[in-house]
Amino acid sequence: MHYRMAAPRCSVCLHPRKPEIDAALMAGAALIPTGQAFGVSKSALARHRTGCLAPKVAAAARMVAPASASRAEVERAKAIASGAVQPLPDDLLTLTGLLGRLARSLERLEAAADTSLAENAPTALAAVSAQLHRGIEAAAKMQGIYAEAAPPAAPAFSIVFKLSEAGERQPAHLIHVAQRPVGSVVDATLGDVQESEAGEDAADAERADGCALPVPGFEFALASTREG
Repeated sequence: MHYRMAAPRCSVCLHPRKPEIDAALMAGAALIPTGQAFGVSKSALARHRTGCLAPKVAAAARMVAPASASRAEVERAKAIASGAVQPLPDDLLTLTGLLGRLARSLERLEAAADTSLAENAPTALAAVSAQLHRGIEAAAKMQGIYAEAAPPAAPAFSIVFKLSEAGERQPAHLIHVAQRPVGSVVDATLGDVQESEAGEDAADAERADGCALPVPGFEFALASTREG
């Protein structure tokens, strides 16, 4: 018949001042001075730190890590919403998840407000309403990050063509152009001028008596009418 011997209990875990010893070890205190201060051997402190304290610290860190990561996301979202930090492309995915969580939180707050109102609890209703208002404001700020800036208004131009020929001054022709590329308007207008000049040249050629023809004068002015 085989008997299994029970594992020896940690002497430091049974020590009446164990919380103080753990605090000292967590603070990085050396083993020899700590053992002398609490009447415990160096080897016992080393075994306690490795076999008892370290696993508990690791387990606590694993439990706290998700909450710390979530808090970091929330703090960054607040900084982005306030304009203190410029959002990165990856932040938009994080903000989408935070918006979903915030929406669920607002639903719970609305339910709590309805309950407080039904139970005639004005103090609780005021507290819940304040949190609800802050949540709505935070959601509005976060959603505003996705809003695209309105495109700038296209400038408007006025193009003035002045045609003169052989001492005869023609009236100025004013063409108003709005929301159209300037190049297309200039090309179209010059095409019309060329066709008109070609017709006039043909008529003048018929009336020509052999003398030199006068060269038409051409003046061009472009003025921007954009306000501001």
